[in-house]
Amino acid sequence: MKRLQTLQHVFAALALAFAGWQHLQHGKHDVVLPALEIVAAVLLIGAAIRERLRQAHDPVGWVEIAGGVMTLVEAIARTREPHHLSFLVLSFVQPVILFAFGIFDVQIAKRRYIEAGDERLVIRQRLLFRRAIRWRDARAFRFRGTTLEVETGNGTRTFPMRNVINFDAAKAWTAEQFRRRGILAAEELPRGEQ
Repeated sequence: MKRLQTLQHVFAALALAFAGWQHLQHGKHDVVLPALEIVAAVLLIGAAIRERLRQAHDPVGWVEIAGGVMTLVEAIARTREPHHLSFLVLSFVQPVILFAFGIFDVQIAKRRYIEAGDERLVIRQRLLFRRAIRWRDARAFRFRGTTLEVETGNGTRTFPMRNVINFDAAKAWTAEQFRRRGILAAEELPRGEQ
């Protein structure tokens, strides 16, 4: 999903650079805004290439910050056209959101985790919500696609894991955590216990 979002930003940057180039060729007096459009597009493309080639994580999301610069330039360009004030204000919301995501990118990523403690398994894939199950409540587990299903005395609990970055490794690690606590996969249970 992150790669697709970055690719989407790159296409938007190419369109902005092309528009800026067209404005430079046809404009006689105003060169500042078209130059800013081209600079913002180059920044975004450079940030996307840097993110793709670099293996380490930066403390900020440079692609999002460069995208914020690009959308800020677009919002400034809209101020030169006749629009209602509310539209102009809304034009600046997207750059602010992109700057916030860029600045807090690493902190947001760290808030997503799978944790196996002494008492329970916790899966947090969303910023505001986490799901947990106590080990003592689990009878068996299985994976159906990217969903973890845990059999309990009260029925089956499901834990969607489709947004896990490295699903195969997370699946193996999670299965090992269950087995370490004596909880077998549903297909490993004797016939009568399934």
